[in-house]
Amino acid sequence: MSQPRIVCANISRSPSDPHARVMDSHGLLRQYLVGTRRHTSGINPEIQRLFPLTGLIETLAQTMLPTYYAESVRFASTPIFERWVLGQIKPGDHLLAGFGYLNRCLERIKSNGGVALLEARNSHPGNLWSLMAEEYSRWDCQLPPVYPKHHMRQQRSVFLADYIFSPAKFVTESFVSRGFPSDRVLDLPYPVDLRMFSPLAQPRPKDRPLTIINTGLLTLRKGTPYLLEAFEMVRKQVPNARLLLTRGMADNFEPLFRKRNWDRLPIEWAGRLPHGELCRRLQSADIFVMPSIEDGFALAVTEAMGCGLPVITTRNTGAVDCVKTGVTGSVVPIRNSAAIADEILGWWEKIRKGEYDARQPRFDPEAISTEAFAKRLVELLRRIGLAGSQ
Repeated sequence: MSQPRIVCANISRSPSDPHARVMDSHGLLRQYLVGTRRHTSGINPEIQRLFPLTGLIETLAQTMLPTYYAESVRFASTPIFERWVLGQIKPGDHLLAGFGYLNRCLERIKSNGGVALLEARNSHPGNLWSLMAEEYSRWDCQLPPVYPKHHMRQQRSVFLADYIFSPAKFVTESFVSRGFPSDRVLDLPYPVDLRMFSPLAQPRPKDRPLTIINTGLLTLRKGTPYLLEAFEMVRKQVPNARLLLTRGMADNFEPLFRKRNWDRLPIEWAGRLPHGELCRRLQSADIFVMPSIEDGFALAVTEAMGCGLPVITTRNTGAVDCVKTGVTGSVVPIRNSAAIADEILGWWEKIRKGEYDARQPRFDPEAISTEAFAKRLVELLRRIGLAGSQ
């Protein structure tokens, strides 16, 4: 077997963990470089290298600053991590990274004859900026959609990339429509650990009122205003309806939350939960709603589906690829609170009548399983010459 030549590098806890696990299990990963202080489970510790300084900076910023400024600090610390990664790269390496973080490393890789791979967690940077600039204007938010210098770095990453891993059609279309060659976009949906997220074995309690849940950050990007507007509409029809939210609010949304007096709604809050507790919280609800304006995939959607909940999401949420309309959930246009409310009430009617039972999920778990992800990733690496034949 030839020596492994792929290096994965990410500044913080990363959606690239599944990629690195698969590459390591197939003998393709030379190193996993992460800006944290803890090793990633399922990957040989001997090939992991940690750079906890950037993780410490990010943690302090999140603790002390509003979300936009905390994110800006993380982006501003990128060159520190980048210099460290540059020292780890060897001639002949290939590199997988998130876009915007490691442009000098991508340049080094290409100059040495390696392959530059990007993991697209969101749509094309230009598409993201355009959608969110419009959304920020709509709600009179004065912040830029993304830290501007990082936005420029993201666009440079796209220019440098040989191939891009895309988790969804929405993401793929955003790159292709902006000129990135379609044959260099590699479709690879994120996996969900269905051992962690599964339906409750017991039947739904008959005395539980309609319970709606969202487990994401409350932000303009995730469409939170439309969720809350829809909830207000639903309560006119179902006065005892409940809403479960996670206590995490971006500073692009917090002023609007106060202005609209949404703190008066019957919201049951929770902090960020480990997977086991998150699964139990999902199992305690009836309908999951994620009306994102821009979202590369949104694992929260497939986690909810794994727990048996019907999901309501938008065409701009990558996980919509997993939704079977009318069977496992509904797809609504972005920025349409009335459509969200109508779908919530429609699913509530099915649940009340016993026409939808969360104990019998109707989606195909194989499509988003870790096994399916591993098989697909290895096939793609073979296609581009980074993995040998069987």
